[in-house]
Amino acid sequence: NCVAVIALACLQADSAAEIAAALEKARDDNRRVLLAWASDDDPSRALAEILRKNSKVSRTILYEYVMVQVAASQKDLAAKYGVSGMPALTILASDGTVLGLAAALDAESVDALLVKHRCAPLRADDVLQAARDKAVAEKKRVLLVFGAPW
Repeated sequence: NCVAVIALACLQADSAAEIAAALEKARDDNRRVLLAWASDDDPSRALAEILRKNSKVSRTILYEYVMVQVAASQKDLAAKYGVSGMPALTILASDGTVLGLAAALDAESVDALLVKHRCAPLRADDVLQAARDKAVAEKKRVLLVFGAPW
């Protein structure tokens, strides 16, 4: 699945569906969506290396983003998200709003962009209270599940 793995060979024919699935997952997990636009050229390979092998960048993506790699050939999607050159990164809110757009830069610039646009953490007390309120309104119970992203 291209949402989790960065590989130029894994470019999806239907990136619009991948983006829709990523937006849904981002809503559920309090994350952003990262669109990595690429073609089969050296700058795109360099960006893929940064996203995959730079420990700070890959860690930020793992915990804060749902990533979709989009082929440069998908010009309709590029136009929709304001991308004019490859490689590029687009950051989307979970409602599909474009929050950030940048040409691929060095690892530090990519990491700064990702950190700048990550979601604010949810407060557990607020999440629990919202679940309790909804459960009361729907005459249901609340099931607490504790977990960690690793």
